Amino acid sequence: MAKEQQHPQKAPNRKQLATRKRDEKAQRIITWIAIGVGVVILSVLGYGVVSELFIKANAPVARVDGEPIKTKDYQARVRFERLSTKNQILQYENYLTQYDMTDEFMQTLATQLQQQKQQLELQLAPGSVAIFGSSVLDKMVEERLVSKEAARLGITVTQEEVDRQIESLFGYDRDAVAATTAPLTPTTTTVTNTTTVTNTAAVTNTETPMTRAEFETYYEQFKSVYLRPSGLSEEAFRQSVEIELLRPKVVEALTQDIETKANQAQVTVLVTGTLEAALALQERLNAGESVDALVEELNNSETGGGWAADLGWVQPGRLTTDFSADVDTAAFEIPVGTASDPITRDETEYYVVFVRAREVRDLDEATLSAAREQRFSEWLAEQKQSRVEYLDYTKVTPDTP
Repeated sequence: MAKEQQHPQKAPNRKQLATRKRDEKAQRIITWIAIGVGVVILSVLGYGVVSELFIKANAPVARVDGEPIKTKDYQARVRFERLSTKNQILQYENYLTQYDMTDEFMQTLATQLQQQKQQLELQLAPGSVAIFGSSVLDKMVEERLVSKEAARLGITVTQEEVDRQIESLFGYDRDAVAATTAPLTPTTTTVTNTTTVTNTAAVTNTETPMTRAEFETYYEQFKSVYLRPSGLSEEAFRQSVEIELLRPKVVEALTQDIETKANQAQVTVLVTGTLEAALALQERLNAGESVDALVEELNNSETGGGWAADLGWVQPGRLTTDFSADVDTAAFEIPVGTASDPITRDETEYYVVFVRAREVRDLDEATLSAAREQRFSEWLAEQKQSRVEYLDYTKVTPDTP
């Protein structure tokens, strides 16, 4: 069989070479364009992720002394507070289902509870998102200011104090648990001259306190229901509890110079509907009749001609709020043991002020606490004005849950 004749492969001519180079160049251009587009897309996506996770999350919503309150911390706190408010609403709803609405007293309680529930629901309404966020941010600012002031004054709380405060929030009292198992010291009681009874029984508590295991279960549920869904870290929660403990100590330190004594008057106010009746009361009191007897007479009158109340010890200004400036002035100007001229605001009621005593006295705890809180509120307002910068937080305020 004859061999097939071999034909040598022809080399590409110039036209073919030019076409091949042109095609290869075009392919390289297309490849680089595809790579470039891919890089741009990845860059955009990557920037979006970085922007959401890092840049926006760490952007400040406020600054205290130039230090930021970050968006991520603010958002977590808002979500936590919203969850807490929703839970409170659910609790109110549960209470309302348990009230006996045929009982008049229960009806009154239910009405009050319903009003409180509606107020909470209004806080979570879509139109209140910015207002709710504002209150949360303001609380965070105040916590930052309190924390800084505590550090400046050298005021601290221990981690054990924080632990105990958290335990108390859940109803756990480690001391009460310890007391339930503490033995009584044997005691001997003499019943007669010759008979004695020795008591060696252990302490028994009629109400079983929460155990440590129960507390830990409740606390873990709290973290599952509130902390993790809101994004609020346990560290941030503990820090807020720590500042809660620091606050009264800071308040006390900042208000040490507040007056603890004040000129006070022991006052009884008698109220009638006519000028003639008020003048008659003034005359009887200044003639020496018992103020207590007149108080009882007015309050038990079947004709409803007026009423009277012993107000106890009051400070200057208190009666201005409750009655009028003239009543307050009379309480601190007329002689002790006398009745004032009738005082009226609109000629529908006439007041006769009787001063039982007047002296400089220690302020009661409630009044002193209110005075300290007022001073502290003024301090906070000053600090916010000079040290705090509020930024645009409304656009990043969560409206859920």
